[in-house]
Amino acid sequence: MACGETVNVIRRAPGQLDRLCTCGRQAKVCPVWGPLLASPEKLGGWTHSDLDMALLEGIQASKRVMIDSSKTAGGTFRSPFRLRRQIGKDFQLVHLVRDPRAVCWSIVKRRSRVAARGGVQLNPWLLCIHGAVGWLIANLKCELFGWRYPKQYRRVRYEDLSRAPYETLSKLFADFLPEEPFDIVEANAADNRHQLFGNRARHEQVSFAGVHEDTEWRDAMPAAYGLLVTTLGALLCARYGYTNLSR
Repeated sequence: MACGETVNVIRRAPGQLDRLCTCGRQAKVCPVWGPLLASPEKLGGWTHSDLDMALLEGIQASKRVMIDSSKTAGGTFRSPFRLRRQIGKDFQLVHLVRDPRAVCWSIVKRRSRVAARGGVQLNPWLLCIHGAVGWLIANLKCELFGWRYPKQYRRVRYEDLSRAPYETLSKLFADFLPEEPFDIVEANAADNRHQLFGNRARHEQVSFAGVHEDTEWRDAMPAAYGLLVTTLGALLCARYGYTNLSR
């Protein structure tokens, strides 16, 4: 079952009872989220890992795998270590990496949209520096988990996933669940998707054919921005194969 970015439920739980879950129900009547959000104060003091443990307890009788797609940046970088302590060997970290130039260009675009709606216009150079440093720190934290628990860690490149989603996901499940054959199918069963937060496309039908790589940054991002970003993250760029400065 896909639960989306569960950490955002902790951050934004108050006032989210009417938010639409991908199962088609409002959060307050969703069989997964309803019991947890019935009393917003119930989440008071909970950590990201506390919420995941509560979700696991609620679905373990009917589901084999729960997927939390929360990011590890910012204040949630400890979550993989906490979850590993609480869940043990059944916890697996999927470290999804992407070219830092694409990540930073996404940040610049998002801030430009905010400015267009009357928000503050921030310097794109500073945004690129901030994004590159955040990319570096977040990935180093995942690398640390992989170094400490290599059997519970897999790294996947966004580019590989978007170009060959079926093959990439099939290999991922085969690595994590070698004794439990997992057939990856194009299923959109509502009871398998209970996402309150995440990408805007979470409400759309999912198909492998519909997955594509976002390459807008290659043409739109000024070369100087890209050079700055790859210089700041040079070591990890080389580790992940992001060394083509000509794009």
